[in-house]
Amino acid sequence: MALDNQPFTLVEDTDIRTCPKSHELFISLSGHCIDKDFNRIDVVLPASHFSESHTGVNISEKLESMWDSWKIQVERRHLLVRDGASNMVKGSNLTEIPSIHFTIYLLQLVVSDSIMSENIVIDVLAKCRRLVTHFNHSSIACSNFKKVQQQQNLDNLCLVQDVPTRWNSTYLMLEILNKLKIPVQLYLAERSDLMTFSTFEWTLISSIIKLPKPFFQFTQEMCSEITTLSSVIPNICTLNKYMSKCQVDLSIQKTQNQLKTSLKNRFFAEANDVKSLQITKNRCYVMATSIDPRYKFSYFDDDTKKQAKYWLINDVLSFENTIVCSEEVDFHVNESPQLKFLVNTEKEEDSLESCFKEIINATSENTIPSKKGKVEKKIECDFD
Repeated sequence: MALDNQPFTLVEDTDIRTCPKSHELFISLSGHCIDKDFNRIDVVLPASHFSESHTGVNISEKLESMWDSWKIQVERRHLLVRDGASNMVKGSNLTEIPSIHFTIYLLQLVVSDSIMSENIVIDVLAKCRRLVTHFNHSSIACSNFKKVQQQQNLDNLCLVQDVPTRWNSTYLMLEILNKLKIPVQLYLAERSDLMTFSTFEWTLISSIIKLPKPFFQFTQEMCSEITTLSSVIPNICTLNKYMSKCQVDLSIQKTQNQLKTSLKNRFFAEANDVKSLQITKNRCYVMATSIDPRYKFSYFDDDTKKQAKYWLINDVLSFENTIVCSEEVDFHVNESPQLKFLVNTEKEEDSLESCFKEIINATSENTIPSKKGKVEKKIECDFD
């Protein structure tokens, strides 16, 4: 987000939704900004009926119409957050406004890419779903299950159904099922029409939970109203390191490897991969992280640091109407940020927070030599 002399400057997000009752399609536009006193503002702008074909051209024209209706000039349109559909990508490109993908959507795709990569995991998930469906379809079964929980002096918890379109639902289903392991076993022992879980299957459930749990934690953090674009690179880089260090049972090693591969492909792939965010090469992500005092350049390699500093200096000079910057500019900056880690971790997740610290410590040990050069400035004076 940025600040200018207008009432507010916008970072927008847009999406196309279907009304569940009328089945009509609508496109909405939300604005996120700060005012002149740096107070954060989140507003819902138009929610417009979208009866036309959802081509990239029509989407771009619809966006332009919505911006014009709110008198949001081009210079105040800084960033568009969108989904990854090809028509939405084309539509945002036609508006000639920098755009980025919804990060959390991609995190869920990483999990869905991987969780079904191993037959043994597929089988145990299917068994869990059948059990949860049994309770969802029978109020009597739910009442009996609550009585079993009360007999064990446990708080009444409801099992969560795994739904592909609901974020983290697979993790939540397994997590709650694992917490209710004893009541579930007691309930199934009295039912001949339901399959019980073997000791191996309970062990497998416990192992599977370790893999999507950090994705759940980061999803919660990045869904916060106070989160910013600057947290994407630190969170994803930390998640990548955590997945490379996480120890899991050999029975789900393939699932872990698929998670690491999918995470790399969707966030760190080479520039010629259109399906990847390439977050450490993307100007929007890099600039946002660079100016956040919690992170600065701690998550960048040397080439990305140099590029980030070059972008920052040119933007500052451009903002001051001094737009010429030599490549030999002095790139020396203080690179010892003091960070506060926002992820709430339990004892078994200490390694997740340690991955944050490991990256920071590794960066602080390496200093970048200053490159002294010239900065050419064009200064315009008004003597009136």
